[in-house]
Amino acid sequence: MDQVDKPAFRETALELVYSGSVTRINEEEKLYQKNIIDSEISDILTDEITRLSVAFQKLGHEPITPNEKASLFHKLAQRAVQVGKKSVVLEGSESAKPWLMSADITWSRWKTYEALLLAEGKSRAVIDEHRLVIDRALDLAGDPHLGPRKARKGLIMGNVQSGKTLNFIGLINKALDVGYHSIIVLGGHMIELRSQAQKRIDDGVINLSDLVESLESIDTKVHSLTDIDNDFNAATLRGKMNLASAPGVYVIKKNVSILKSVLAEIKNSADKDVLSKPMLLIDDEADYASINTKFDADEYSATNKRIRELLEGFETATYVGYTATPFANVFIPFKQTLSGEFDDDLFPSDFMIRMPTPKNYQGQDFFFPEDGELDAGPCRRLDYRQLDAWLPLKHKKDHEVNGLMPQLTEAMHHFVLSIAVRYLRGQTNAHNTMLVNVSRFNHVQKDVASELLDSLNNLINECRSYGGLGTQEALLQSPRLKALHAAYQKDFAVAKGQFSFDQVLKVLHVEIVRHGIEVELVNGLAKKRKGVSGSLSYESHKELGYWVIAVGGLKLSRGLTLDGLTTSFFARNAMAYDTLTQMCRWFGYRDGYEDLPRLYLLQESWEHYCEVSNSIRQLDDELQTMRLVGGTPAQFGLRVQTSDTALMITAKNKLGTARTIDFTYRLWSADEKALRSKDDPSFTTGVRDKTFDFIDSLNRRCGSPMPLLNNSRVYHDVEYEELAKFINEIGIPMSGRQRRSEPLVTALLAMSREGCDLPKVMIFSRAGSRPPAKNLKATRLSNGEDPPANLLVDLPDGDQLVGITKTMSEKSGEIFVPSVLVGDSDDLKLLYPSAVSNSSARNEYLTSPVLVIYFYRALLKNRGEAESGYRVSAEEQPINVGYIIHFPASETIGVSIPEMQTNQKYFVNEVFQEDMFDWDDATDEE
Repeated sequence: MDQVDKPAFRETALELVYSGSVTRINEEEKLYQKNIIDSEISDILTDEITRLSVAFQKLGHEPITPNEKASLFHKLAQRAVQVGKKSVVLEGSESAKPWLMSADITWSRWKTYEALLLAEGKSRAVIDEHRLVIDRALDLAGDPHLGPRKARKGLIMGNVQSGKTLNFIGLINKALDVGYHSIIVLGGHMIELRSQAQKRIDDGVINLSDLVESLESIDTKVHSLTDIDNDFNAATLRGKMNLASAPGVYVIKKNVSILKSVLAEIKNSADKDVLSKPMLLIDDEADYASINTKFDADEYSATNKRIRELLEGFETATYVGYTATPFANVFIPFKQTLSGEFDDDLFPSDFMIRMPTPKNYQGQDFFFPEDGELDAGPCRRLDYRQLDAWLPLKHKKDHEVNGLMPQLTEAMHHFVLSIAVRYLRGQTNAHNTMLVNVSRFNHVQKDVASELLDSLNNLINECRSYGGLGTQEALLQSPRLKALHAAYQKDFAVAKGQFSFDQVLKVLHVEIVRHGIEVELVNGLAKKRKGVSGSLSYESHKELGYWVIAVGGLKLSRGLTLDGLTTSFFARNAMAYDTLTQMCRWFGYRDGYEDLPRLYLLQESWEHYCEVSNSIRQLDDELQTMRLVGGTPAQFGLRVQTSDTALMITAKNKLGTARTIDFTYRLWSADEKALRSKDDPSFTTGVRDKTFDFIDSLNRRCGSPMPLLNNSRVYHDVEYEELAKFINEIGIPMSGRQRRSEPLVTALLAMSREGCDLPKVMIFSRAGSRPPAKNLKATRLSNGEDPPANLLVDLPDGDQLVGITKTMSEKSGEIFVPSVLVGDSDDLKLLYPSAVSNSSARNEYLTSPVLVIYFYRALLKNRGEAESGYRVSAEEQPINVGYIIHFPASETIGVSIPEMQTNQKYFVNEVFQEDMFDWDDATDEE
């Protein structure tokens, strides 16, 4: 037994504990059909450790330590992470025919990459959701082997630091599996960003088989035409390889001359048939530099022009942009271009995809929740007077920096304590980073870094000198350690319940003194000063972990990943939504130390970020709405709310043809209609089922409905919250392109807070059997039979209603009708003794909102010039659902509710402007 290699045994034992726990977790999730929670993971891990404890004792080894157990738990918990928000896909009206399912593809690279991700501890659920995104992108790009075609263009959106790189490396591997030959990656606009992208692509694509055993044989060699130190260089490449012999991957900086050089070299090489092979261009940070910022009809900006030339140079090309801030991308003009043709630029006309967000992602909802308060969560308010005395927001490049403002010292203390807490939790070799972004001037950044280094060295010296004395004596001897102790007591609530300050002090005295903390200057200055080095180097410190304070400006504000970031000190101004969002380097994954991140920022910045976060949430809502109604990117009238605090959506030169439009909601005495649908059985079935669920809930909460004439029914005293939930979740498009359901939900909840009379819900039914609807005689079902004369709707409680049949119009898969033909305020006669379509009657009878739900069948003109007659929309499930919500007059309610009358400004893109007319007011085509 004495011959057993103890370190090797211990490593093997820990692997056995981990693999045994994974097997148990997978079995229990499959058996019980549920996701394992943290407490269950902890129990399983304890069982596995206990099971192996006999072997430990027999071989004379120490039991697994609390730190080792904590590290194993962290790895298991990360592996079990589930998806929070799933992906959302909008596809173009001319989308390629799906082809992946029928293609015979050996997914050798993808399966190997998947194995690598699992080995790194990535969650299976998260990997699967990313695979769905990648497959949809490849599907919508079309089969690359069908011959020459116009370049297809799409956009994949993901939150800052949320996994976009994982996704596009997966896309590269799958693209190589399906036969793309040239892969060009625009890896950012700075050397550091390109090198960062190159390193990850080397690991995930080029050297994939070296890092993890291939599940399938990877026979095809891939040329790497750039490396971590060198961008594309035609002179170096020329004559050294046959570009047509094997696929090639180029990771290049987003630079005009390099883009030009790549295309020129491919065109001029002896391997000219490369241009006939499929090419995939991945544009990381697609909202930066790629956008055309010259909107004169006769010119394009240089980078934009070169990207288009690359796409046009290949017979078969696909462009996929990645960004966390798509504000500029949706404002790309698609008509005002040189040729005057649709989609001459980089507008993502073929697909827009929102990436999934795992539940363990700490982003806008964590730092800037909708109802959050500054200082209540992870954010800390900077004292403006302190900052102004030390380094004003507006300062010159020769500003003299003296010492550190007290709150920056406090932030540094938080960072040092966070390292100690993570160490005690078993994350002993993890990277730890602090971000300091306070100036755009290189020399000011350098001075701040120098002051931080001096202060940090003084703190570490006192940890060395007094940390071994015990808490009581150390606090008496050292004011700095006393300040650390105060910070621990004040701001480490979770950690205090786990570790005493004596334990923290021991780590400070031994491990932090031994390991050291570096201060790195991340900017364009090459020279060193007071030991401050010039770049981040996580890779060279991967064995023991890199503990670093990163000081910089622009290079810390876009694209650069800061591993193990716990503490961010941010005192900058920004005037655009996308710039502000890209500065959020503090977004990301903090498994095992979710309680430690802190962001120090000004009140004004916090308010701006809350506003930006709300706009991003609204953008997500718009995507969801468009997906529900089958909207395409080219129809996507994306609105982004303009700022009440003088923020801009994006830079002025990126706004292009976007315009500001007022959207007015005056809900007093209003009839808000949602009477559109989609010629799609899956959509109509989903809406119908949600409506039936709502009716079920009304039956449970309100009891039996009151019968009305024509077999209609009404529910009294419906809770406002239940009504708001139905409107929010049903997904029926509102009538009128300027209308949205969100203000209705907000108004209903406000009326609830004011104690207004409870709403009513009416389910509308026609009277018995009626004569056939107009044009029904000219309508045939797909089997050639006549449709039933009446639409009969079987409710879940066994009752039967008679729906409405009307001739409607169709545009791009969405069906609509002049609203008067489906329902209007006259239908309220069923509830009240006289018409309420005039204001006096409404004031007398309508004392609360009334929601009227309609079931209807749409007759549409047959497609094609040679065809005549009509067809039933969504024939397999022709029951459409619409609603009108009638609001009472303000005089009747007698209270002031600001939410009932709002006016909001939005930037709208060219698509939305083109589609501003109200389809529901158009002339019917009967």
